[in-house]
Order: sequence, then structure tokens, then C-alpha cells
Amino acid sequence: MSYTIRDANHSDILELVICCKQFSKEIGHTFAKMDPTKVTSLIQQLIDGELGFAKVVEYEGEIVGCMGAYASELMISNLFVSQEILLWFDPDHRNGKMAFKLIDEYVKWSKDVGCIFARLSAQNLLEDGRAGVLYKRKGFQALETAYLKEL
Repeated sequence: MSYTIRDANHSDILELVICCKQFSKEIGHTFAKMDPTKVTSLIQQLIDGELGFAKVVEYEGEIVGCMGAYASELMISNLFVSQEILLWFDPDHRNGKMAFKLIDEYVKWSKDVGCIFARLSAQNLLEDGRAGVLYKRKGFQALETAYLKEL
């Protein structure tokens, strides 16, 4: 059986919340601690909203990956951009080509809704920067680094 990418729907929400929880655990930082109620609401908004992107990757009927994003104007300009919120794959499904295909769908959607830039985020500590390598292979370039201080 092969992988399938499809739009997320309301029946996927619980599984997507679990994916977010696994992502949060992998990051292992207080900053990434999630609130299931907020994540549920966010996923519903991405599924229902015109400017929301919510896709899942299935393998043998099980969700093994997902991506969520939204499109909006930048706060400091009129530039319309998309921003990935979550891109996650089960560790057993990270070495294939599905991440490439999922990013391609995100880029296509971004163009279709009128974005002039598509943004992806990477956790530097997660998997020794493998996400950044993937993003560069798909034509993205690093632009900004965030620094966080716990208070």
C-alpha cells in the first residue's frame, strides 16, 4: 500500500491533536508545551477557514504525517504570506518522499490563495537540523532566527 495526502477533516481532529502532542514531546521545551483545547480549536479553524491549510498523510489507513498553515498579511506591510504552523511525520515515516510532496502541496496552495511568500519553520534542536536541509532542497532559504529566553 502507498502513502496518500488528503485534506484533513473534522474526524481527523483527535488524531491531529495527538500528532501535535508527539511533536511537542519531541521538542522537549516548555515553549512547545501544548494545550489540547487550543490545538483543537486551531485545527478546526484551519480546516474550516478559507485561508487555512490542513493536510494529512496516511499510510495503510493511519495518519503518519500532517501539516497545518495559514495565510495572512504581514503585520508590518501589505505582503500576503503563508506560515506553516506544524509539519510533523511519525519517526518511522520520515525518510521517504512524502515530506517533499506535502511541501509541494503547501507551496501550490500558497500560490493559489495569492501569497507572494511561503514560510516554513524548523526547530534547530530537532533531528540535528534535518528539517532545514529538507527546506533548502525545496528552494526555501533561511531568513531569520528566533531567540527565546525563559522568564
